Amino acid sequence: MEPTDHDMLSDLVLAAQRGDVEAYGRIVELTQQIIAATVRRIIDDPHESDDVMQETYLRAFHTLGQLRDRQALLAWLQQVARRMALNHMRQRRWAFIDGSDPPDRIARDTDEDARQRDLTRAMANLSPDDRRLCERYYHGGWTTARLAADLSITELAVRKRLERIRNRLRKDITMPSEDLPERIVELLGKPDLTALPENPVGAIWQLFREGHADCEQIELPERVERSEAAEFFGEEAINNLPSYLADMNEQGWLRADLTVPMLLAARSMPGKRQLIATGKTYRVGAEPSETRLQAFHQAEVLLILEELDEWVMMGRIASFIDRITGGARLQIRQVDLPLYCSRGWVVDVQWPGEQWNSICGWGRVKDELIAKLGYDPEENTGVGVGMGLERLACLKYGIDDIRKVEAMRV
Repeated sequence: MEPTDHDMLSDLVLAAQRGDVEAYGRIVELTQQIIAATVRRIIDDPHESDDVMQETYLRAFHTLGQLRDRQALLAWLQQVARRMALNHMRQRRWAFIDGSDPPDRIARDTDEDARQRDLTRAMANLSPDDRRLCERYYHGGWTTARLAADLSITELAVRKRLERIRNRLRKDITMPSEDLPERIVELLGKPDLTALPENPVGAIWQLFREGHADCEQIELPERVERSEAAEFFGEEAINNLPSYLADMNEQGWLRADLTVPMLLAARSMPGKRQLIATGKTYRVGAEPSETRLQAFHQAEVLLILEELDEWVMMGRIASFIDRITGGARLQIRQVDLPLYCSRGWVVDVQWPGEQWNSICGWGRVKDELIAKLGYDPEENTGVGVGMGLERLACLKYGIDDIRKVEAMRV
Protein backbone atom coordinates (compact mmCIF):
# COMPACT_ATOMS: atom_id res chain seq x y z
CA MET A 1 0.00 0.00 0.00
CA GLU A 2 1.43 3.35 -1.05
CA PRO A 3 1.67 6.18 1.51
CA THR A 4 -0.88 8.24 -0.41
CA ASP A 5 -3.37 5.38 -0.16
CA HIS A 6 -3.74 5.97 3.57
CA ASP A 7 -5.63 9.16 2.78
CA MET A 8 -8.26 7.16 0.88
CA LEU A 9 -9.02 4.61 3.58
CA SER A 10 -11.04 6.83 5.89
CA ASP A 11 -13.46 7.83 3.11
CA LEU A 12 -13.68 4.23 1.91
CA VAL A 13 -14.50 3.01 5.42
CA LEU A 14 -17.30 5.56 5.73
CA ALA A 15 -18.73 4.50 2.37
CA ALA A 16 -18.45 0.79 3.23
CA GLN A 17 -20.18 1.33 6.56
CA ARG A 18 -23.06 2.86 4.61
CA GLY A 19 -23.35 -0.30 2.51
CA ASP A 20 -21.09 0.45 -0.47
CA VAL A 21 -19.73 -3.00 -1.38
CA GLU A 22 -17.42 -1.58 -4.06
CA ALA A 23 -15.78 0.63 -1.43
CA TYR A 24 -15.13 -2.42 0.71
CA GLY A 25 -13.62 -4.18 -2.31
CA ARG A 26 -11.24 -1.26 -2.70
CA ILE A 27 -10.31 -1.56 1.00
CA VAL A 28 -9.40 -5.20 0.37
CA GLU A 29 -7.23 -4.25 -2.61
CA LEU A 30 -5.34 -1.62 -0.61
CA THR A 31 -4.71 -3.73 2.47
CA GLN A 32 -4.43 -7.34 1.31
CA GLN A 33 -0.63 -7.40 1.03
CA ILE A 34 -0.19 -6.21 4.62
CA ILE A 35 -2.89 -8.56 5.93
CA ALA A 36 -1.36 -11.48 4.00
CA ALA A 37 2.01 -10.78 5.62
CA THR A 38 0.34 -10.61 9.05
CA VAL A 39 -1.31 -14.00 8.59
CA ARG A 40 1.77 -15.69 7.12
CA ARG A 41 3.87 -14.74 10.11
CA ILE A 42 1.61 -17.14 12.05
CA ILE A 43 0.56 -19.71 9.41
CA ASP A 44 3.27 -20.96 7.06
CA ASP A 45 1.00 -23.04 4.81
CA PRO A 46 0.01 -20.82 1.82
CA HIS A 47 -3.37 -22.51 1.26
CA GLU A 48 -4.36 -22.27 4.92
CA SER A 49 -3.18 -18.67 5.14
CA ASP A 50 -5.29 -17.77 2.09
CA ASP A 51 -8.35 -19.34 3.74
CA VAL A 52 -7.72 -17.36 6.93
CA MET A 53 -7.33 -14.16 4.90
CA GLN A 54 -10.73 -14.73 3.31
CA GLU A 55 -12.28 -15.40 6.72
CA THR A 56 -10.61 -12.24 8.05
CA TYR A 57 -12.17 -10.04 5.40
CA LEU A 58 -15.56 -11.73 5.81
CA ARG A 59 -15.42 -11.15 9.57
CA ALA A 60 -14.31 -7.56 9.05
CA PHE A 61 -17.09 -6.90 6.55
CA HIS A 62 -19.75 -8.01 9.02
CA THR A 63 -18.29 -6.05 11.94
CA LEU A 64 -17.06 -2.93 10.16
CA GLY A 65 -19.92 -0.94 11.62
CA GLN A 66 -18.35 -1.32 15.08
CA LEU A 67 -15.20 0.56 13.99
CA ARG A 68 -15.42 4.06 15.41
CA ASP A 69 -11.96 5.41 14.51
CA ARG A 70 -11.77 5.13 10.72
CA GLN A 71 -8.10 6.11 10.81
CA ALA A 72 -7.39 2.92 12.77
CA LEU A 73 -8.70 0.62 10.03
CA LEU A 74 -5.38 -1.02 9.15
CA ALA A 75 -4.44 -1.73 12.78
CA TRP A 76 -7.93 -3.10 13.37
CA LEU A 77 -7.72 -5.39 10.32
CA GLN A 78 -4.34 -6.67 11.48
CA GLN A 79 -5.78 -7.42 14.92
CA VAL A 80 -8.66 -9.36 13.36
CA ALA A 81 -6.22 -11.26 11.11
CA ARG A 82 -3.92 -12.20 14.01
CA ARG A 83 -6.84 -13.43 16.09
CA MET A 84 -8.26 -15.48 13.21
CA ALA A 85 -4.83 -16.98 12.49
CA LEU A 86 -4.21 -17.89 16.13
CA ASN A 87 -7.66 -19.47 16.41
CA HIS A 88 -6.91 -21.46 13.27
CA MET A 89 -3.65 -22.71 14.74
CA ARG A 90 -5.34 -23.70 18.00
CA GLN A 91 -7.86 -25.78 16.09
CA ARG A 92 -5.18 -27.32 13.88
CA ARG A 93 -3.30 -28.61 16.91
CA TRP A 94 -5.96 -31.25 17.33
CA ALA A 95 -5.42 -32.71 13.85
CA PHE A 96 -3.79 -36.15 13.59
CA ILE A 97 -0.13 -36.02 12.60
CA ASP A 98 0.61 -37.44 9.17
CA GLY A 99 3.02 -40.35 9.20
CA SER A 100 5.22 -38.59 6.64
CA ASP A 101 5.93 -35.65 8.96
CA PRO A 102 9.58 -35.41 10.01
CA PRO A 103 10.44 -36.34 13.63
CA ASP A 104 11.22 -32.78 14.71
CA ARG A 105 7.79 -31.61 13.48
CA ILE A 106 6.13 -34.42 15.42
CA ALA A 107 8.03 -33.50 18.57
CA ARG A 108 7.00 -29.85 18.30
CA ASP A 109 3.35 -30.75 17.70
CA THR A 110 3.38 -33.20 20.59
CA ASP A 111 4.65 -30.50 22.96
CA GLU A 112 2.02 -28.06 21.75
CA ASP A 113 -0.70 -30.70 22.05
CA ALA A 114 0.30 -31.27 25.68
CA ARG A 115 0.11 -27.55 26.42
CA GLN A 116 -3.25 -27.33 24.67
CA ARG A 117 -4.63 -30.24 26.70
CA ASP A 118 -3.46 -28.56 29.91
CA LEU A 119 -5.17 -25.34 28.85
CA THR A 120 -8.37 -27.19 27.96
CA ARG A 121 -8.45 -28.91 31.35
CA ALA A 122 -8.00 -25.56 33.05
CA MET A 123 -10.73 -23.96 30.91
CA ALA A 124 -13.15 -26.71 31.95
CA ASN A 125 -12.76 -25.58 35.58
CA LEU A 126 -13.84 -22.00 34.89
CA SER A 127 -17.27 -20.80 35.89
CA PRO A 128 -19.83 -20.68 33.04
CA ASP A 129 -19.70 -16.87 32.99
CA ASP A 130 -15.89 -16.75 32.83
CA ARG A 131 -15.76 -19.41 30.14
CA ARG A 132 -18.37 -17.57 28.06
CA LEU A 133 -16.29 -14.40 28.33
CA CYS A 134 -13.17 -16.25 27.12
CA GLU A 135 -14.99 -17.88 24.21
CA ARG A 136 -16.44 -14.59 23.05
CA TYR A 137 -13.12 -12.79 23.34
CA TYR A 138 -10.73 -15.44 21.97
CA HIS A 139 -12.90 -17.54 19.69
CA GLY A 140 -15.60 -15.06 18.73
CA GLY A 141 -13.28 -12.09 18.29
CA TRP A 142 -15.41 -9.76 20.43
CA THR A 143 -13.73 -6.49 21.33
CA THR A 144 -13.49 -5.36 24.94
CA ALA A 145 -15.90 -2.55 24.03
CA ARG A 146 -18.51 -5.02 22.81
CA LEU A 147 -18.02 -7.24 25.87
CA ALA A 148 -18.38 -4.22 28.15
CA ALA A 149 -21.62 -3.18 26.43
CA ASP A 150 -23.02 -6.70 26.66
CA LEU A 151 -22.16 -7.00 30.37
CA SER A 152 -23.08 -3.37 31.19
CA ILE A 153 -19.67 -2.74 32.75
CA THR A 154 -16.65 -0.63 31.78
CA GLU A 155 -13.91 -1.73 29.39
CA LEU A 156 -11.46 -1.45 32.28
CA ALA A 157 -13.55 -3.93 34.25
CA VAL A 158 -13.55 -6.33 31.28
CA ARG A 159 -9.76 -6.13 30.94
CA LYS A 160 -9.31 -6.75 34.67
CA ARG A 161 -11.64 -9.72 34.51
CA LEU A 162 -9.77 -11.19 31.55
CA GLU A 163 -6.49 -10.72 33.39
CA ARG A 164 -7.91 -12.46 36.46
CA ILE A 165 -9.06 -15.37 34.28
CA ARG A 166 -5.64 -15.63 32.62
CA ASN A 167 -3.97 -15.74 36.04
CA ARG A 168 -6.38 -18.46 37.13
CA LEU A 169 -5.61 -20.49 33.99
CA ARG A 170 -1.85 -20.14 34.49
CA LYS A 171 -2.22 -21.42 38.03
CA ASP A 172 -4.48 -24.33 37.08
CA ILE A 173 -2.22 -25.41 34.22
CA THR A 174 0.67 -25.97 36.64
CA MET A 175 -1.44 -27.96 39.14
CA PRO A 176 -2.17 -31.70 39.00
CA SER A 177 -5.48 -32.35 37.24
CA GLU A 178 -7.98 -35.11 36.79
CA ASP A 179 -6.72 -37.75 34.37
CA LEU A 180 -9.38 -37.54 31.66
CA PRO A 181 -8.95 -39.34 28.33
CA GLU A 182 -7.48 -37.11 25.62
CA ARG A 183 -10.56 -37.43 23.42
CA ILE A 184 -12.82 -36.14 26.19
CA VAL A 185 -10.41 -33.28 26.90
CA GLU A 186 -10.60 -32.35 23.22
CA LEU A 187 -14.39 -32.35 23.21
CA LEU A 188 -14.54 -30.28 26.39
CA GLY A 189 -12.31 -27.74 24.66
CA LYS A 190 -14.77 -27.14 21.84
CA PRO A 191 -16.28 -23.65 22.16
CA ASP A 192 -19.87 -23.15 23.26
CA LEU A 193 -21.27 -21.67 20.06
CA THR A 194 -24.55 -20.67 21.70
CA ALA A 195 -22.58 -17.85 23.35
CA LEU A 196 -21.77 -16.40 19.89
CA PRO A 197 -24.90 -14.90 18.28
CA GLU A 198 -22.99 -14.34 15.01
CA ASN A 199 -22.40 -18.10 14.67
CA PRO A 200 -25.25 -20.08 13.00
CA VAL A 201 -25.70 -22.19 16.15
CA GLY A 202 -25.88 -19.07 18.31
CA ALA A 203 -28.37 -17.50 15.92
CA ILE A 204 -30.69 -20.55 16.07
CA TRP A 205 -30.45 -20.55 19.86
CA GLN A 206 -31.46 -16.88 19.97
CA LEU A 207 -34.54 -17.60 17.83
CA PHE A 208 -35.51 -20.55 20.02
CA ARG A 209 -34.93 -18.55 23.20
CA GLU A 210 -37.12 -15.71 21.96
CA GLY A 211 -39.94 -18.20 21.45
CA HIS A 212 -39.70 -19.27 25.11
CA ALA A 213 -39.33 -15.89 26.80
CA ASP A 214 -41.53 -17.10 29.67
CA CYS A 215 -38.94 -19.74 30.65
CA GLU A 216 -36.11 -19.15 33.14
CA GLN A 217 -32.69 -19.92 31.67
CA ILE A 218 -30.38 -22.03 33.85
CA GLU A 219 -26.85 -23.44 33.56
CA LEU A 220 -26.43 -27.21 33.59
CA PRO A 221 -23.30 -29.16 34.60
CA GLU A 222 -21.21 -30.72 31.83
CA ARG A 223 -21.06 -34.07 33.60
CA VAL A 224 -23.74 -36.21 35.18
CA GLU A 225 -23.06 -37.81 38.55
CA ARG A 226 -24.02 -41.45 38.17
CA SER A 227 -24.98 -41.80 41.83
CA GLU A 228 -27.27 -38.77 41.62
CA ALA A 229 -28.91 -40.08 38.43
CA ALA A 230 -29.39 -43.54 39.97
CA GLU A 231 -30.92 -42.04 43.11
CA PHE A 232 -33.38 -39.90 41.11
CA PHE A 233 -34.37 -42.26 38.29
CA GLY A 234 -33.83 -45.47 40.25
CA GLU A 235 -30.87 -47.84 40.10
CA GLU A 236 -33.05 -50.47 38.49
CA ALA A 237 -34.18 -48.09 35.73
CA ILE A 238 -30.60 -47.25 34.80
CA ASN A 239 -29.38 -50.85 35.00
CA ASN A 240 -32.18 -51.88 32.64
CA LEU A 241 -30.58 -49.67 29.96
CA PRO A 242 -27.19 -51.36 29.41
CA SER A 243 -26.43 -49.38 26.25
CA TYR A 244 -27.01 -46.12 28.17
CA LEU A 245 -24.61 -47.21 30.92
CA ALA A 246 -21.99 -48.33 28.41
CA ASP A 247 -22.15 -45.09 26.44
CA MET A 248 -22.02 -42.87 29.53
CA ASN A 249 -19.14 -44.82 31.04
CA GLU A 250 -17.21 -44.51 27.78
CA GLN A 251 -17.40 -40.74 27.86
CA GLY A 252 -16.76 -40.26 31.56
CA TRP A 253 -20.42 -39.40 32.21
CA LEU A 254 -20.29 -36.29 30.06
CA ARG A 255 -23.93 -35.46 29.38
CA ALA A 256 -25.34 -37.24 26.31
CA ASP A 257 -28.37 -34.94 26.30
CA LEU A 258 -29.70 -32.07 28.39
CA THR A 259 -32.82 -33.86 29.63
CA VAL A 260 -31.14 -35.83 32.42
CA PRO A 261 -29.21 -32.87 33.91
CA MET A 262 -32.29 -30.66 33.43
CA LEU A 263 -34.47 -32.98 35.54
CA LEU A 264 -31.74 -33.30 38.17
CA ALA A 265 -31.41 -29.51 38.31
CA ALA A 266 -35.19 -29.03 38.55
CA ARG A 267 -35.27 -31.17 41.68
CA SER A 268 -33.17 -28.56 43.48
CA MET A 269 -35.35 -25.69 42.21
CA PRO A 270 -38.81 -26.21 43.77
CA GLY A 271 -41.51 -24.05 42.29
CA LYS A 272 -39.65 -23.47 38.99
CA ARG A 273 -42.12 -24.75 36.42
CA GLN A 274 -40.69 -23.38 33.16
CA LEU A 275 -36.97 -23.88 32.57
CA ILE A 276 -34.76 -23.56 29.50
CA ALA A 277 -31.09 -24.39 28.98
CA THR A 278 -28.54 -24.81 26.22
CA GLY A 279 -25.02 -26.11 25.82
CA LYS A 280 -22.85 -28.86 24.39
CA THR A 281 -23.78 -32.52 24.56
CA TYR A 282 -21.55 -35.47 23.72
CA ARG A 283 -21.74 -38.72 21.77
CA VAL A 284 -18.15 -39.98 21.94
CA GLY A 285 -19.03 -43.32 20.36
CA ALA A 286 -20.47 -41.75 17.19
CA GLU A 287 -18.21 -41.33 14.17
CA PRO A 288 -18.18 -37.71 12.88
CA SER A 289 -19.69 -37.22 9.43
CA GLU A 290 -21.37 -34.56 7.32
CA THR A 291 -24.47 -34.81 9.52
CA ARG A 292 -23.05 -35.98 12.88
CA LEU A 293 -20.66 -34.59 15.50
CA GLN A 294 -19.25 -36.00 18.72
CA ALA A 295 -19.78 -32.69 20.51
CA PHE A 296 -22.85 -30.74 19.48
CA HIS A 297 -25.26 -28.18 20.92
CA GLN A 298 -28.80 -28.65 22.14
CA ALA A 299 -31.59 -26.49 23.48
CA GLU A 300 -33.80 -27.97 26.19
CA VAL A 301 -37.12 -26.87 27.70
CA LEU A 302 -38.86 -28.37 30.72
CA LEU A 303 -42.46 -27.37 31.44
CA ILE A 304 -44.47 -28.57 34.45
CA LEU A 305 -47.93 -27.03 34.23
CA GLU A 306 -51.57 -27.73 34.90
CA GLU A 307 -53.62 -28.74 31.88
CA LEU A 308 -50.49 -28.96 29.71
CA ASP A 309 -51.11 -30.95 26.54
CA GLU A 310 -48.08 -32.54 24.89
CA TRP A 311 -49.96 -32.62 21.59
CA VAL A 312 -50.24 -28.83 21.66
CA MET A 313 -46.50 -28.72 22.35
CA MET A 314 -45.95 -30.97 19.32
CA GLY A 315 -47.67 -28.43 17.06
CA ARG A 316 -45.72 -25.54 18.56
CA ILE A 317 -42.34 -27.23 18.08
CA ALA A 318 -43.15 -28.57 14.61
CA SER A 319 -44.20 -25.07 13.53
CA PHE A 320 -40.89 -23.62 14.76
CA ILE A 321 -38.88 -26.29 12.93
CA ASP A 322 -40.88 -25.77 9.74
CA ARG A 323 -40.07 -22.04 9.79
CA ILE A 324 -36.38 -22.69 10.39
CA THR A 325 -35.99 -25.38 7.73
CA GLY A 326 -37.84 -23.45 5.05
CA GLY A 327 -40.51 -26.03 4.39
CA ALA A 328 -38.23 -29.10 4.31
CA ARG A 329 -39.96 -32.46 4.56
CA LEU A 330 -40.60 -33.48 8.18
CA GLN A 331 -41.84 -36.65 9.79
CA ILE A 332 -42.86 -37.30 13.39
CA ARG A 333 -42.21 -40.72 14.91
CA GLN A 334 -43.27 -42.09 18.27
CA VAL A 335 -40.28 -43.54 20.16
CA ASP A 336 -39.49 -45.06 23.53
CA LEU A 337 -37.58 -42.87 25.99
CA PRO A 338 -37.79 -45.29 28.91
CA LEU A 339 -35.51 -43.48 31.34
CA TYR A 340 -37.64 -40.36 31.73
CA CYS A 341 -40.72 -40.37 29.47
CA SER A 342 -43.97 -42.36 29.49
CA ARG A 343 -44.23 -41.62 25.77
CA GLY A 344 -42.12 -39.62 23.38
CA TRP A 345 -41.63 -38.50 19.81
CA VAL A 346 -38.87 -37.32 17.51
CA VAL A 347 -38.96 -35.04 14.48
CA ASP A 348 -36.93 -36.14 11.48
CA VAL A 349 -36.02 -33.83 8.62
CA GLN A 350 -35.04 -34.90 5.15
CA TRP A 351 -31.50 -33.74 4.53
CA PRO A 352 -30.61 -32.50 1.02
CA GLY A 353 -30.85 -35.74 -0.93
CA GLU A 354 -32.72 -38.69 0.59
CA GLN A 355 -31.22 -39.04 4.07
CA TRP A 356 -33.42 -38.48 7.13
CA ASN A 357 -31.96 -37.18 10.41
CA SER A 358 -33.57 -36.49 13.75
CA ILE A 359 -33.37 -32.89 14.94
CA CYS A 360 -35.77 -32.75 17.88
CA GLY A 361 -37.32 -34.98 20.51
CA TRP A 362 -39.93 -34.43 23.20
CA GLY A 363 -42.09 -36.42 25.52
CA ARG A 364 -44.33 -36.56 28.54
CA VAL A 365 -42.27 -36.90 31.70
CA LYS A 366 -43.11 -39.93 33.83
CA ASP A 367 -45.60 -39.24 36.61
CA GLU A 368 -43.27 -40.73 39.25
CA LEU A 369 -40.55 -38.26 38.25
CA ILE A 370 -43.00 -35.34 38.40
CA ALA A 371 -43.83 -36.45 41.95
CA LYS A 372 -40.11 -36.54 42.82
CA LEU A 373 -39.87 -32.95 41.60
CA GLY A 374 -42.48 -32.00 44.18
CA TYR A 375 -45.64 -31.77 42.07
CA ASP A 376 -48.89 -33.72 42.09
CA PRO A 377 -48.99 -35.69 38.81
CA GLU A 378 -52.79 -35.82 39.06
CA GLU A 379 -52.85 -32.04 38.57
CA ASN A 380 -49.61 -31.35 36.66
CA THR A 381 -48.13 -32.60 33.41
CA GLY A 382 -44.42 -32.41 32.62
CA VAL A 383 -43.14 -32.09 29.04
CA GLY A 384 -39.50 -32.01 28.02
CA VAL A 385 -38.23 -30.83 24.62
CA GLY A 386 -34.69 -31.28 23.31
CA MET A 387 -33.50 -29.83 20.00
CA GLY A 388 -30.22 -30.21 18.08
CA LEU A 389 -28.97 -26.80 16.97
CA GLU A 390 -26.22 -27.67 14.45
CA ARG A 391 -28.52 -29.56 12.10
CA LEU A 392 -31.11 -26.78 12.21
CA ALA A 393 -28.36 -24.24 11.51
CA CYS A 394 -27.20 -26.23 8.47
CA LEU A 395 -30.71 -26.31 7.04
CA LYS A 396 -31.47 -22.65 7.68
CA TYR A 397 -28.17 -21.27 6.37
CA GLY A 398 -27.48 -23.76 3.59
CA ILE A 399 -24.37 -25.35 5.16
CA ASP A 400 -23.57 -28.63 3.40
CA ASP A 401 -21.37 -30.18 6.11
CA ILE A 402 -22.11 -29.95 9.83
CA ARG A 403 -18.38 -29.91 10.59
CA LYS A 404 -18.11 -26.45 8.99
CA VAL A 405 -20.58 -24.82 11.39
CA GLU A 406 -18.01 -23.82 14.01
CA ALA A 407 -16.16 -21.52 11.58
CA MET A 408 -19.25 -19.97 9.95
CA ARG A 409 -20.78 -16.57 10.55
CA VAL A 410 -24.22 -15.15 9.82
